[in-house]
Amino acid sequence: MTGPVPAPVIYRLTPYGKTVLPVVEGVRVWGEAHLERTGGAVPGSALSCGEMVG
Repeated sequence: MTGPVPAPVIYRLTPYGKTVLPVVEGVRVWGEAHLERTGGAVPGSALSCGEMVG
């Protein structure tokens, strides 16, 4: 027998947390340009947090 299914959780950034989004976007743009420049992975093939780099 299995336990109850956990209730769904919805996460949202606070208005203050959203102020960091331009920084995150800048890092993403830089990362894609870096990958293109260095011949790395194709942009759009993002790694998940559980994947090893290298």
